[in-house]
Amino acid sequence: MENKKQKRTILASNFVATIAANVDNPDLPDAEFRQFIKSTLPIVIYDGCNKQPQK
Repeated sequence: MENKKQKRTILASNFVATIAANVDNPDLPDAEFRQFIKSTLPIVIYDGCNKQPQK
């Protein structure tokens, strides 16, 4: 039996909520916030919108 690690994903609606909750977080430096956005975008699932993920 092959043990494959599943790729983590996040729904776009949840991702936007997370961004909104952290955009003014004084304990999260701008560079770390940008890195979070950059590293999370590839796993976003665009639910309920016409946006298609960038390739």
